[in-house]
Amino acid sequence: MLRRLRRRSFGARQAGLSNRIAQTIAFPNGVWERGKAGAQRKRCRCMKELVITCHDSIGPVKLGAQRLEIRRILEECGLPFCSVRKALDFFCDASIQVEYEEDDTASFIGICFHSSYTCTYQGVNVFDTLAEELFSLMAAGEKDGSTHAYDPNEYVFPKQILTLYDADSQYDRLGGEVREIWSQVGIGDARYWEAVKKYQ
Repeated sequence: MLRRLRRRSFGARQAGLSNRIAQTIAFPNGVWERGKAGAQRKRCRCMKELVITCHDSIGPVKLGAQRLEIRRILEECGLPFCSVRKALDFFCDASIQVEYEEDDTASFIGICFHSSYTCTYQGVNVFDTLAEELFSLMAAGEKDGSTHAYDPNEYVFPKQILTLYDADSQYDRLGGEVREIWSQVGIGDARYWEAVKKYQ
């Protein structure tokens, strides 16, 4: 359906910061600080939650951030860079995928299940929620009265620029591969959405 989305989501098969970043990023079990001389730094290897905030970020990774800054901050958070494929960077065993535009700023962030973190949308663990239930929750988040037909292959919610990719029981890592769970959840910016619309 969306060839560009499918290309962007390729990293999900393998396991796939606006320019201003807050001076302090807090996690349930760790705080990373920057920007002050002599500031203490704490590895965030015990972080528990990466929150999806549409139009903005997934955890510490922000749309619009520079490529090198994203690599640095994820390294600081214990989610290291692992590979690159042209405009795509992969982190933390390819469970986190970031795509960049020609100016090397992030336009898409995709995330898959990994034991190092949980990922939530509106307080719900996206990799411990039935695919159809998560789809319905995200559809309600559009808040425009529009209807959305469930598609287990891939879907983009246009108001939130929120993506879902490949629902299948093989991705039910927390429930013994019994339930249909999405392989990847992602967010994009206006540039990403304009590109996706060309293939709809």
